[in-house]
Amino acid sequence: MLFDNKTIFNALAEQYDAYRPHYPADALNFLITLGELDKGSDIADIGSGTGRIALELAPHVRTVYAVDTAAVMLAQLQTSAENTGLSNIQLIEAPAEATTLPDHSLDLAIIAQAFHWLDKPMALQEANRILKSHKQLAVIWNQATNTTDEYFVNMMALIKRYNPAYRGGSDIISVDFPTHFEDSTYFEPSDRYTFGFEIEYSTEEYIGFLLSKSYIGIGIAQAELPHFIEAAYQVLKASFPNGKFSEQYETVILAAQRNG
Repeated sequence: MLFDNKTIFNALAEQYDAYRPHYPADALNFLITLGELDKGSDIADIGSGTGRIALELAPHVRTVYAVDTAAVMLAQLQTSAENTGLSNIQLIEAPAEATTLPDHSLDLAIIAQAFHWLDKPMALQEANRILKSHKQLAVIWNQATNTTDEYFVNMMALIKRYNPAYRGGSDIISVDFPTHFEDSTYFEPSDRYTFGFEIEYSTEEYIGFLLSKSYIGIGIAQAELPHFIEAAYQVLKASFPNGKFSEQYETVILAAQRNG
């Protein structure tokens, strides 16, 4: 069965919010510097999901527009904003290619963990429309860096066994991102910045993290999912009998300035 992005992320909202990695403080501080953000700044978190970026940057700006097609994820973001006392996040249920935001109204636009899902030329055209002159677009994603570790190699093989359509990790889906900026008439060529961090997982937390991924939680047939989970437990148990381990990550930011 084929699922559209909206259906996928509505289904995965709870897992996504609970288990997806946050972004390190130095990456978030870089975004504040990149956008020259202050309490008079308006920004957009496009493909916001449950609001990893929106919730972190809201205290530093006037308004964050959280744009996503998945209403369940936006509802989770709204709950989190209310629980943390944030009132300056405005939810917009719309695609990244047609945000409904006013022309040339933003000081920074961010697309985090979402660019690979988009019609990239249209998304860049839309970012050009909503950004102020010479302001920045930042495309962001997290990717594991310890990909040669035995458990990681075995886990990737297991995923591909249960979902043969799985192509690989973030390094594969992001390989053409800079080319889209280079081909765009709207933006300068992108600059790449990386920020390393690590996350400690229990076996149960890592399984939850895996299930938050579209190519697992939705991509593996539901009848096969319990078998995948059991096999994943065995992979982790073989490498980490005490049930605890750390995975190494980097946050990658591609930043490009709007022409004109």
